[in-house]
Amino acid sequence: MAGVVGSLSTASNDFGLNLYKSVVTSPKCPQNVFISPFCLHSILSMTHLGAAGSTKQQLERALKLDGLEGGTQEAYQQFLKKAPLKYFNIANRLYLQSIGTVLEDFKQSCKSNFNAEAVTLSFDDDAEAGRSTINQWVEGETKGKIQELIPQGSLSPDTALVLVNAIYFKGDWDVKFDRATTIKDSFHLNENESLEVNFMRKEAKFNFGYSATLNCQILEIPYQNKDLSMLIVLPQVMDGLKDLEAKLDSAALSKLQTEMSVEEVEIRIPRFTIESSMTLVDSLTSIGIEEAFIAGKADLSKIDGTRNLFVSDVFHKTFIVVNEEGSEAAAAGAVAISTKMLPPSFTADHPFLFFIKDNSTDMILFFGRLVQPDLV
Repeated sequence: MAGVVGSLSTASNDFGLNLYKSVVTSPKCPQNVFISPFCLHSILSMTHLGAAGSTKQQLERALKLDGLEGGTQEAYQQFLKKAPLKYFNIANRLYLQSIGTVLEDFKQSCKSNFNAEAVTLSFDDDAEAGRSTINQWVEGETKGKIQELIPQGSLSPDTALVLVNAIYFKGDWDVKFDRATTIKDSFHLNENESLEVNFMRKEAKFNFGYSATLNCQILEIPYQNKDLSMLIVLPQVMDGLKDLEAKLDSAALSKLQTEMSVEEVEIRIPRFTIESSMTLVDSLTSIGIEEAFIAGKADLSKIDGTRNLFVSDVFHKTFIVVNEEGSEAAAAGAVAISTKMLPPSFTADHPFLFFIKDNSTDMILFFGRLVQPDLV
């Protein structure tokens, strides 16, 4: 998509894929991963507004803001005007230790460009009370789906700045799956192990394609009114997820979507739920954001006019459930023939990637992988 919003989508998607690769290569990475690239990009872009010097440059490079058409602030303003916000709620906030005075320019920029507030919150006397305040705000913004975003003991009187994001989405499929056709079958974890899980089934017309370059199938399942979609990228081979993750970038994903066409497809997809909780300092550091996390070196002087602030942590907690009716997701941190032939099949019975994207802007709102579905 061309223009200001298109360049923002490209930047956010590139950042998200780079961050995802850092997360999944971490020794602490869980099997199932679910993140919200857009939420993290927006909250870090707000931090970029408050940064200066080499701290700002590092954020700019990692967030791909250097080539952003129209600038960061205009791009986010335009996105929030174009995005179908009736389907999802996006909330961003910066909680600042109440030392000094937050500059009015920074507060106004966060509010006008990101619909966000910079809030001072004292951790001096009772860090747990501050933690509770943040967690309650996140819980409210995500309809109760994200609880205890910040774990006990994570904040202290030394905490200078806490980045918080919250996004909530609930959408019904454009055409729902019939629960009566759901069956139990094997989901293959690898060549030797499998689980018995519930598979949803449907035969209908979908955007469907195959990439020889990435050796995978791709399926698009639209949500109601087709403003948003879920994309499922399925490796052709059972153990192909790692290779697919290594090859996939924003350009490859965009090309993959152009290789789809509307076809009658027989699909089988597991019902699943993913809950994920992580801190992202190590992963963000590995993609080039370093100084912002170092006391005495971080330059966030455009926030309060001093060099006292640094980012102490970035928390990200996500939730998604996918069933016959649709999906509910939250993150705190989609030819005429003469004889009827059998339709192509799409059977997601081994690990795959999935995305929830906004079709009007191509922005990836959520992105994850399913390696092990729920036991049934």
